[in-house]
Amino acid sequence: MNNKSKARVSIILGIISIAFGAIECFTPIVIIGTIIGVMAIVFGILSIKSEYKNKAIAGIVLGVTGVLIALIWFYMILIA
Repeated sequence: MNNKSKARVSIILGIISIAFGAIECFTPIVIIGTIIGVMAIVFGILSIKSEYKNKAIAGIVLGVTGVLIALIWFYMILIA
């Protein structure tokens, strides 16, 4: 997989992780959102040293945002 594909996958997974992290109904979906967010971060880090650095950074930011949203919802589910 080349760096361009890794950067694109990072962005796509980051968006999906935000969507799954925002669903507060089911705990397994929140956990899946966290896993997908971590995968987005990993793909972004793998492609950061290429000419597609901006896409990689966007994927990392989206992944981190998705993970944080998912962890906040997971914490709220555990407290309630």
